[in-house]
Amino acid sequence: MVDSLGMSNIVFINSNFESCLKKLENSKDKIVIVLSKGRKLLGTITDGDIRRYILVKKDNRKISEVMNKKPKYIMNQNELIIQNIKKKYPKINFLPVVDKNKKYLKYLNLSEETGLRKTAVLIMAGGKGDRLKPITKRLPKPMLLINQKPLIINLLSILKSQGFENIFISVNYLHNKIILPVKKYSKENKIKVNFIKEKKFLGTAGSIGLVKRIYDNYLIINSDIVTSLDFKNLISFHINKISDFTVCTKSYENKIQFGVLNIKNDRIVGIEEKPTLHHDFCCGVYVLNNKILKYINKNKKIDMPQLIEKCSKKKVNVVPYMLHEYWKDIGNKESLLELNGFYSKYFI
Repeated sequence: MVDSLGMSNIVFINSNFESCLKKLENSKDKIVIVLSKGRKLLGTITDGDIRRYILVKKDNRKISEVMNKKPKYIMNQNELIIQNIKKKYPKINFLPVVDKNKKYLKYLNLSEETGLRKTAVLIMAGGKGDRLKPITKRLPKPMLLINQKPLIINLLSILKSQGFENIFISVNYLHNKIILPVKKYSKENKIKVNFIKEKKFLGTAGSIGLVKRIYDNYLIINSDIVTSLDFKNLISFHINKISDFTVCTKSYENKIQFGVLNIKNDRIVGIEEKPTLHHDFCCGVYVLNNKILKYINKNKKIDMPQLIEKCSKKKVNVVPYMLHEYWKDIGNKESLLELNGFYSKYFI
């Protein structure tokens, strides 16, 4: 159990939403404590709270709307009291400590178990990268350099730093150009990596069926993304939410530059001037528990949209995980050039 004290996790009730979001992103434990001007405890905001809120509330967001206004707290750091709270409220991960006047002192982290040992990571690195030709004619997409390191090496480094141990990489196209440098890197950095070689292209989800079926959960990551996402926190969300299939999503704003008409029965019944449309899309990161494996036939092609569609029609708990972290897909030329202008010479 860890206790935390300081200003890094604190926001005041009159702070703007963006400052709260920034503090949450920088928080190790992914929690923000909301205080009054007099430093009295008003509420807490966890990573799960803010993701659910962002999913529903698109504009004019307020701290008072997202925070848990009735958090459990203690006035005495008594071990017996803490154990009783953990027993009575098993889903509570954080417990603020206040004085007799309810002034905030610190918080306790009650949950340090994230289920990483029971989680397998599968990095999808078998695609052809057709949208990035001619570069990908000789170089597989996972080996593209960003900040002078291949995408997949950056990802392995992040996974190691976050404590993941059971790592698999699915390869197909130009697989030797991935396997050899990754083996060298993993040996030098003491990372155990298992390779899965597709005999044929299995789509964006098919190779999941080739991973050992001995794990509780499977973290699936496309090898062509760059993100500051905390994967440990994603696993904790998946477990605490009792989700069968967690899909990382991000919101895209489409600003229409014209007045949009509402037409019914050959009559104009309304008009909305230059509306902003919000769309949620998949980010190429997923967590699924072992129940989902029965929907993936071994050595049969299936793409992730098909799998999501199939599961959503069954009695399966498919849950969105809204990203507020940095995220970039390197699946097209524009994104690649934005992160590494070195490749511009290939597209002239």
